[in-house]
Amino acid sequence: MKKFPKVILILPLMFIGNILCQNIDENNIPGSFINRQDYGSGISPSDVAFSPLTSQGKLFAAVSNFGDFGNNNGSLATYSVNNGFLSYLKFPVSVGENPSSIAFSSLVDSNKLFAAVVNFLSENVFIYSVDIDTGEFKQIANYNAGRFPYSVSFMPVTSKDKLFFAVVNEGASTGEDGLSVYSIDLNTNTVSLPVNYQTGKIPFAVSFSPITQDGNVFAGVANYGSNTVSFYQVDANTGIFKFIYESPVGRNPNSIAFSPITENNKLFVAVTNYRSNTVSVYDVNVENGKFNLLFSPSTGAYPLSVAFSPIISNNELFAAVANHSSNNVSVYNVDINNGNFKFVGNYRTGDIPFSVAFSPITSNGKLFAATANAGSANISIFQVVLGS
Repeated sequence: MKKFPKVILILPLMFIGNILCQNIDENNIPGSFINRQDYGSGISPSDVAFSPLTSQGKLFAAVSNFGDFGNNNGSLATYSVNNGFLSYLKFPVSVGENPSSIAFSSLVDSNKLFAAVVNFLSENVFIYSVDIDTGEFKQIANYNAGRFPYSVSFMPVTSKDKLFFAVVNEGASTGEDGLSVYSIDLNTNTVSLPVNYQTGKIPFAVSFSPITQDGNVFAGVANYGSNTVSFYQVDANTGIFKFIYESPVGRNPNSIAFSPITENNKLFVAVTNYRSNTVSVYDVNVENGKFNLLFSPSTGAYPLSVAFSPIISNNELFAAVANHSSNNVSVYNVDINNGNFKFVGNYRTGDIPFSVAFSPITSNGKLFAATANAGSANISIFQVVLGS
């Protein structure tokens, strides 16, 4: 079996039912993480995701709890989010063995929302419709997802009829490392059989860009085993991937994220390099699909996850990296003109953070971030300081 950094042996941890509050140093620097709160999740949380803001201003969060490796005790925890405070939703949600990644779709016609969870050891993907009023997950499909799937991501909504999502795995039906692309029929909520593509060795993460002004969508796959990232242009109507090129990065890349598109039509992408303790940052030419490596700033020890914030009203953009062995998250202010990462600070999380995510801007103009902490069986929620 492959060696990969996110699946580690962790002693069984008690489910934490109460909220633990802990404040960190507060300051007024935009991008600072303040007012940390910890919420119990489950055994070995591996991924955390926020939903889009619904038409009624509601916000949800979900955490995939990997469980103990080889034991069928993983779970999915779902929450409603109100002004940064989480309320556990007690709706039962079925998952497979060792759920490793959770993703929400964007809203469809303002009233439809979907989610997907990949299960590493049972090698399947569960697809759900999500009630935008209650946050309840209702399973609509369950598919084989190739050998050892680890990451799932939804493409932005580009069609009234179809919604696409992708899963990276260590062997699709072709027997090669790759990614599997599925479509959801938005009229019937049925899910298609996947179209499979080859990637680099041991693909660990997949991410889609926003839709560009020209209607283009790009995708990237971090290939842990070949120390590369694969870039693609995606047909917005058919979901077909067109390979662009494979770029070398640092050692063992394992997470990838695209930024929002800035007001001057800039797009960036970041890749964490687990054993290099860096994050590689690219500029994307949205017109011709060329990816240009800009720089690779340092992170904490063994970065596992990277995320970009939404763009704030005053054109601020932030990035965050969860550092597995530093037990913290590194935060950067991103220059929207050249993609430069300016270090803001390191902020303590729970033990062994596996994942970091930003919320959308809430209806009262606030921004939050979360980390999934495998070692302490909880998630940490922070408020993000915004500029004036």
